[in-house]
Amino acid sequence: MLRIINAKWVTPHGIVEGQDCLIQDGVFVEKLDGDGEVLDAEGCYLCPGLIDIHTHGRMGSDFMDATEEAIDTIARAHLEQGTTTIIPTSLAGSLDETLRFLEVFSKTEKRRTGRADMPSVHLEGPYFSPAQKGAQPEKYLRDPDPQEVQILLERYGRWIGRWSAASELNGMKEFAKACRQQGILVSYAHSDATTQQAMEANDWGFSHFTHLYSCMSSVHRRQGRRFGGLVEAAYLMPQTTVELITDGMHLPPELAELAWRCKGADRACLITDSMRAAGLPEGEYVLGSKDGDHRVIVKDGVAWMPGFESFAGSVSSMLQVLRIAVQRCNIPLRDAVLMATRTPATIMGLSHKGRLEPGCDADCILLDQNLQLTCVIQHGQRIINQKEAK
Repeated sequence: MLRIINAKWVTPHGIVEGQDCLIQDGVFVEKLDGDGEVLDAEGCYLCPGLIDIHTHGRMGSDFMDATEEAIDTIARAHLEQGTTTIIPTSLAGSLDETLRFLEVFSKTEKRRTGRADMPSVHLEGPYFSPAQKGAQPEKYLRDPDPQEVQILLERYGRWIGRWSAASELNGMKEFAKACRQQGILVSYAHSDATTQQAMEANDWGFSHFTHLYSCMSSVHRRQGRRFGGLVEAAYLMPQTTVELITDGMHLPPELAELAWRCKGADRACLITDSMRAAGLPEGEYVLGSKDGDHRVIVKDGVAWMPGFESFAGSVSSMLQVLRIAVQRCNIPLRDAVLMATRTPATIMGLSHKGRLEPGCDADCILLDQNLQLTCVIQHGQRIINQKEAK
């Protein structure tokens, strides 16, 4: 049992003071069956644990390494930065590589104190448009193969929470419907679709936009005529959701602010899209499997493709993207926290996470007035207490 006192609760309705946060048996409760341990927040902000629904790696490991060691390293590193739930994300690869990633994930513990929870995975690709490949290895990009999709869904469909794809490719209608039949979120990504194509795909089941603005079409001309793209579709379909990489590099602050103003904090979430170099010094790294040859260069706080013409993922934590959203993108703390907690939880169907409400998982963090992390509580247990460490 734990009682958190003197905290400023960051809620969707504003900052609330003067009430205690009560935790028992790993969940938030309205009343304790006893006194319990007391944690004095000393005026810090109390927020739900951060949730990253798009991350490839951290601290030298990538989920495409397809080892338990890599999974453990990444999940522990995220938790140390206040992220209590993550959705491991793949990179476009061969069928064998994707199967190895899924097989290792299927056998790992999805909920272990001391590392971020991992309720499902996000398959990013390989069904993407080469014209919008970004850092995805072009040699693996292809139209969906019905037999391949069937193998993946039959063997690992229960663990796939989301699948990102280019909606304009041949066979996408059947692909989207097959995913939706298993309750998998289908997301627009690395796509050159027009607005009309995207809106048609929404009828098939596409409903989320992977890293809005990055590797997706916008207003363009074809034979002299203007067409809208995916970005415009995201704004025209109010029921859809989007994700933003507010690392200070992927999006200029004004575009992040525009997305927040147009979509709202309950339809736009924050992500890191972090790769293996997150938390490590600048230099040369490999994107995807450590045995691969997809070289990237980390410089100026972001990963670049060689030639420095496109990004290859971020090296940020959720805490950093939250802080930048508030301090540089003019997003109020209340909304930024919502976009980093409850909104991504809702997008992924995690109704028991991202909320400081009775019955929800007791994952929460304390932030000081400068939005620096002071405490991490996971499953109702204090994992990190910066003040005690000092």
